[in-house]
Amino acid sequence: MIRHLVIPGNVAGTDDFVRWVGRELSPRPYVNIMAQYHPDHKVFEFPEIARRIDNDEWRRALAWAHESGIY
Repeated sequence: MIRHLVIPGNVAGTDDFVRWVGRELSPRPYVNIMAQYHPDHKVFEFPEIARRIDNDEWRRALAWAHESGIY
């Protein structure tokens, strides 16, 4: 199982991650794309990730996964 946490602003590189998994690993790997990112503690020192992901970012992450054939 592969777990990937979607972070605001695509900081985690979700687009690149799902393309790599789809290209380099088995045709149907078990991938868990997670939307549970929760800003806390010192993350507020970094404005680009000091918020939860929004609905558009979540839909975009799922679309990338579908396009890559992994979700």
